[in-house]
Amino acid sequence: MTMETENKKIEKRLSLLDPATIFLIVGLLLGVFYCIAIPYGAGFDEEAHIVRIYDISGNNLFPNRNPPTYKNTLTYSEFHDLSYQRRDFQTPAFDMLSPQGLSQRFSRTEESILYGYTTNSIYSPVMFLPQAVIARIGWRTFDWPILPVVMLMRLAGLLLYILAGWLAIRLLPFGKWMMLALALSPLALFQAATLNTDGFLNAITFLFIALTLFIYTEADQVKPGWVWVLFGVSLLLGCGKLGAVVPLPLLLLPMLRLKSKKLVAVLVVGALLALLLNVGWTSLALTGSRFDDGTSHDPSDTTSLVLGQPGQFLMTFIQSITSSLGLYLRNWMASYGYWVGDVPPETYWFDTLLLILSALMIEPVQKHFSRNTRLFIAAMFLLCAGVVVGLYFTLHYTPGVISEMRQGRYLIPYAPLLLLPLCALVPVRPRWKKWLEWAALGCLLVALSYYSFGLYATYYTDCGYAAYAGKKCVLPLYKNLEIAQSPEVKITPKVPVRQGFTVLCNGLEEAQVMIGNVPKTGKGTLIFSVLDTAGKTLASQSIRADQIRPREYLALPLPVQPREKGASYEIVLEAKGVAAPDGFGVLTQPGDLYNGGQFFVANEITKADLVFHYVCSRP
Repeated sequence: MTMETENKKIEKRLSLLDPATIFLIVGLLLGVFYCIAIPYGAGFDEEAHIVRIYDISGNNLFPNRNPPTYKNTLTYSEFHDLSYQRRDFQTPAFDMLSPQGLSQRFSRTEESILYGYTTNSIYSPVMFLPQAVIARIGWRTFDWPILPVVMLMRLAGLLLYILAGWLAIRLLPFGKWMMLALALSPLALFQAATLNTDGFLNAITFLFIALTLFIYTEADQVKPGWVWVLFGVSLLLGCGKLGAVVPLPLLLLPMLRLKSKKLVAVLVVGALLALLLNVGWTSLALTGSRFDDGTSHDPSDTTSLVLGQPGQFLMTFIQSITSSLGLYLRNWMASYGYWVGDVPPETYWFDTLLLILSALMIEPVQKHFSRNTRLFIAAMFLLCAGVVVGLYFTLHYTPGVISEMRQGRYLIPYAPLLLLPLCALVPVRPRWKKWLEWAALGCLLVALSYYSFGLYATYYTDCGYAAYAGKKCVLPLYKNLEIAQSPEVKITPKVPVRQGFTVLCNGLEEAQVMIGNVPKTGKGTLIFSVLDTAGKTLASQSIRADQIRPREYLALPLPVQPREKGASYEIVLEAKGVAAPDGFGVLTQPGDLYNGGQFFVANEITKADLVFHYVCSRP
């Protein structure tokens, strides 16, 4: 190797446009920020996974298998109570970063301990090992506060993801920019910075794909040690969730080019052991889980439904996919936990442009990347996507019900298999390559900036991103309100209802109330009014029963004039022309959870709240 060649390699490594360097810098900086800024419990299933992590930290490797004294899994109510997802309303999460929030510890009293808890996080302890070590040190050894330890556990998962992603980009013989774009896609980074199994699976699958293609292209001179590394990564795939081993047929690529039969045998044994680990662990872990105790879908029952009417299952599956394809793709790129809030649309625009630039145009043509190789990798994507989506749909299958498919995050680890066959399909002159790389870097940073601002607006503002994008601010935002189960209060001439509320935004313009059942006779009038603190009527409307649709919001426009933020108002609902026990039903939320005003039924304070919204102009 000449000195000039070596200098060029060093220059490339130090270049700001080196995909591995970009991934390391952006991934660490933004990932650490997400580890802190994303409220605990806002990530998908975090409160279930944290129970599993805490269990593993106590040397209970099998889920839901604690000693008989604990009946099942022992956990603490704080894991549930502190979760952002368990809030009644979507409210700013600054309290979780306050000194009081960051200093809270387990109460460790009998009242706070939950015995017999059954977690649905039944995955291999290998996926949670770094987090479990931190939980053992932070909680079982030193009794540190809860939320700081959660952040440290998130950081451990993020560092694993960054390490695997960085290695994957360095090892990939082609598609480095494509892998950078996918590994730093908004949802992939969100997953890496929260407590879940997806961050682990994304990292290991990216590394598995990169190693496989590295050995495939360098088979003539690859060192045996790399084959053994691929063997270990294959075993880690086997430690993933059910179906994580679907990409294993990719091993056929290096097997066909490796000259050593011993090395080929190593890969074969690795694939078989990985398959055994994946299926074996799942079979053992299902016992005692929610999939086995009747509180969730039983896999055996669902399988019987599918095999009993395979035609109906296939038709329902196809209809569900086609009707939800746009939603599925959007959630593949970017969403926030449990699909709350609004991802800025600019995130999707710039991320799509980034993928086009990185996959189709930047990469040079590869001599080993033949048409047949492209077709094989594309077929592997279809296999992986079909198995993963099919498993999820089968587990939640109800005959004849077309489901809304939005679990795009499950396809993130297999996205390279979709884009790799497209690499270098659009030839670009070498002199344009550098400019395209700068354009790709700009798209990456802009997409993540919009996504991060949307994250802030979702979790740390009252109105969310939609209000900043020109839409109205609609409050309160309910998080765990089940309309179908909401009790009703009947409004009659003798039983009016009133709901006080405090405006948290500027420019009050409208009030909305969720109506339940209407009088069976179809007669009567509902009077919908809004009053200020002085008792002055701002607006009032009389609505006949035949003009009202059950289970829909009634809207009352208010005079368009600025209202002082923090001012209090009152919704008043009265009825006339209807006799008890008939009346106008209004939905309520039991428990007096809304702290912006009290709820009165027949002038008596009631421990409940009206299901309502108030609407403000944009901030």
